[in-house]
Amino acid sequence: MGLFDKFKKKKAGASKQSVEAVENPQLLARWENYLADTTDEHLNQFYEEVCTRAVFLLLAAPLDTKLANGTNVLKEKTSIVFPLLENANNEHYYPAFTDWKAVSHWKQAPSNNAFVFSFDDLASMIIGNPTITGLSINPFNENIVLSKQLIQHLKMRKDILETGHSEIKVTEDTAVQLGQPEPYPTELVRQLDNFFNKQTTVNRAWIQLMKKEAETSYLLIVDFEGDKNKLFPVIAEITTPYLNGLYIDMIPYTSEEGFVKNATLNLAPFYSRNN
Repeated sequence: MGLFDKFKKKKAGASKQSVEAVENPQLLARWENYLADTTDEHLNQFYEEVCTRAVFLLLAAPLDTKLANGTNVLKEKTSIVFPLLENANNEHYYPAFTDWKAVSHWKQAPSNNAFVFSFDDLASMIIGNPTITGLSINPFNENIVLSKQLIQHLKMRKDILETGHSEIKVTEDTAVQLGQPEPYPTELVRQLDNFFNKQTTVNRAWIQLMKKEAETSYLLIVDFEGDKNKLFPVIAEITTPYLNGLYIDMIPYTSEEGFVKNATLNLAPFYSRNN
């Protein structure tokens, strides 16, 4: 069973709640289950909770606010800074807390000004920030570390299962390196080839190794007709057991036209319906 085979399609369950009411007993219970029995199934259950239902507290540097019913009310043009934790390797992590008991372990906390964040909120803060290495959940007791690469993959899997796809954002100033995967993912390609041969809507497919910022993943470009919301989730399930410890990004041949054109230039597709 692959690491994310049990990740279920569920809408985000992070409800709007007051800062004082934040608790995550189910999240902590699932982490304890994993520690007691370190199986992929228990880890998947923990990740599912992180992505779909958990909410987290982040402490802000001192700021000029007032509290109304347990909720921070900011004055106009207030700047919010969330302090980072740095490890011995000079890597920086956002500290996130499951409840106020976990916050109390931070003896040098910058303040008691806390804000509530969902997984999607945190992913948007971390994935595009080159100075952030990842997230530490309850850093002063459980210290559950999620790397930026893992957060990006969880976000991709969540998006694919909820919307059918995960968008790759490639701007002109984004440094992207593409090349032949080494070693070549023979079994991954074989599984994809077998699947595409049974489809009438897939015309061609290319695979590359993509390095974007500090992250490495497979890039799958698919030339197809029809609804990507139906095709991409199936591809995601097929590829999960064969990723060799990497992640996979999927993109339609028609999207990000300039990027796709460069990515497929002089590159033969590994699958072609005409061959």
